[in-house]
Amino acid sequence: ASDGQVLYVMGGAKSSLNLNNVQRYSLTTNTWLAQRYMVSARREAACVYSASKGALYAIGGYKSGLNRDTVEWNTISRVNAGSSFSVLSNRLSTPLLDAFAVSIGTKVYVLGGYGCTASDTNNYWPVDTIHVIDTVTNTVTLSTERLAVSAGSTTGMVVSDFIYLFTGDTGGVNHYATLKWQTTKATDAPTKVPTTPALTPAPTSPANIICGESKTGDYNGQAITFSVVLAYDGDMTFDARPSPMPVSSLQNIAPPGVLDNGVGDGNAASNVILLQGLTAGTYRFSLNLGSGSGQFSIATQCNSDMPTKTPTNNPTSDPTKTPTMTKQPTTDPSTAPTKTPTKVPSNKPPTSAPTSPGSILCGTSVSGAYNGGTLS
Repeated sequence: ASDGQVLYVMGGAKSSLNLNNVQRYSLTTNTWLAQRYMVSARREAACVYSASKGALYAIGGYKSGLNRDTVEWNTISRVNAGSSFSVLSNRLSTPLLDAFAVSIGTKVYVLGGYGCTASDTNNYWPVDTIHVIDTVTNTVTLSTERLAVSAGSTTGMVVSDFIYLFTGDTGGVNHYATLKWQTTKATDAPTKVPTTPALTPAPTSPANIICGESKTGDYNGQAITFSVVLAYDGDMTFDARPSPMPVSSLQNIAPPGVLDNGVGDGNAASNVILLQGLTAGTYRFSLNLGSGSGQFSIATQCNSDMPTKTPTNNPTSDPTKTPTMTKQPTTDPSTAPTKTPTKVPSNKPPTSAPTSPGSILCGTSVSGAYNGGTLS
């Protein structure tokens, strides 16, 4: 098996000695690297690298007196770091020797090989079984699919969605066969853990929308029902024009409103519905964007008797019924003298020269006549 950087040779035998070592050969430096070790010795095991998992799998095989129905695995990073392999919790349906294993996506397919009992290595037979290892959950299942003939001593290759399997032992008169099997036909048992991310068949119905809000989400080929809350009596517009997918149909389904005013008729060609003269309540709309999948986007708008949250800055257009009773007073008294003199003159005669301005409060200004003397 190989990840494109290193070749991994797993198990095998040396004379009568069964091996559990994992030999590594660097394709970059063309040198052998330090060995690693599996949990169990295995010869004639199927070995494969899963790119989606970044892991090695050793499947079946045997050592003297003991045939394997187990699967060991380890990630490449852990193998290179010297960490131990792990054995999957569930097993193959029978011990297998000389099977062919191939990784496609998140699945490892184990095809054919020789079945045998757990302890008799001299009694074995070609099988037509297909085991599937789900690398997401690391579980083994026996597929309901079968090969066209039993196939031992197998090897093969993958082209597109097809596995071509070459066998030298079919257990019959014709000991050679070439099989072609399409992986997409496999009907594996569903996994307990969903794929990541899990795909829903259709989006759930959106929660209530307060009129005036917009909403965007996934569309997967089924009509979506929207519930729009109108808090006060008035008119409501439901607009599906923002949706990037073409609108197949848009309808007001409950309760029926007074339709549009030429904006849209709620039938197949409409992507806007205007309902007029509504009472406060919840109104439901059905949006269908066809059989494809993509994104929906809708907007709602309402004209209603809803009170404003804050008073407006502008005065009302109509006068108040009661006029104001006072005129706006002046902010400061006038500084100009009266236009007519007083009828009674002042008691003091005018001075021949202005007197000293006297005390001035800080912050005030004084103007007056100057006649050549020093002012203080």
